[in-house]
Amino acid sequence: MGVIKMRKKLVLGMTIAMITMILSGCTEKVVPVSTEKIRGVEVVTIKENTFNEKIKYIGNISSTQILPYGLDAGGKIDNIFVSPGDRVETGDLLVTYTNEILGEGQELLSEMDGYVVNVEPSEGAMVAPGYPVVILRSAEQIVKFGMNQNDVKRIESESEIDIEILVGDKTFKGKLTGINQMPDVKSRTYDVTIEILDSERFLLGELCEVTINLDEIRGIWLPIAYVQNDGENYVFTVNSEERIVRKNLVLGELNDAYVRVDGLETGDRVVIVGNGFVREGQKVSLREAGDE
Repeated sequence: MGVIKMRKKLVLGMTIAMITMILSGCTEKVVPVSTEKIRGVEVVTIKENTFNEKIKYIGNISSTQILPYGLDAGGKIDNIFVSPGDRVETGDLLVTYTNEILGEGQELLSEMDGYVVNVEPSEGAMVAPGYPVVILRSAEQIVKFGMNQNDVKRIESESEIDIEILVGDKTFKGKLTGINQMPDVKSRTYDVTIEILDSERFLLGELCEVTINLDEIRGIWLPIAYVQNDGENYVFTVNSEERIVRKNLVLGELNDAYVRVDGLETGDRVVIVGNGFVREGQKVSLREAGDE
């Protein structure tokens, strides 16, 4: 009986082993499935470019000289011979009046070539001594604005500068005529004067945009819109393994919508579409900007 029981146990054990081997052979291997999300992005490949550095300011148009003309003694305005906007030359008759002290007629003559800005009283009005009856401005017009210290130093280091003045939809050439060496007490900017090299007439106080073109600079220039900021200026790039790499930037000179940057190299692929939805090290699929 004992021998029989042992044989049965042996047979049962072998049977179980064979079944286990068969089942193991029939079971497929489980392959881990990656759950990493691959996001599509659009990139531009960086290369060096050459741009002029541009400095821009908003200025007010004025004239090199603005003169108010008043009466030495009070009197009555008899005749006014000019109107605002009229062109006048030195010696032109502006106003005749009766001197209330002397009781005789006198004339007020222009002492400059220019334009009439304003005529205050009307004929027959009594005018006090020194009250501005007519205001004239010189024909030469200028633009004035405040410039920060860094830009003043950059301009003073240039041998030649090209200046453009945008008034409305027209552009005129300008010439730098002076930079005040004493800063404004409140703004800490330096008053800059630029002569408008054109005979066209502008309104006093009219706003304009001044663009100062400096030397050409070669380097890596990016559209300002590509630069992100979270307290530091940076862009996302894609490396050779198609993973996201953050690169911090140092911003340099400006040219309209472009800025020269340090921190990138020629050949870097900068993410310009989808950059708000990626993170450092993330796997991406990329498409070069402009490719269909």
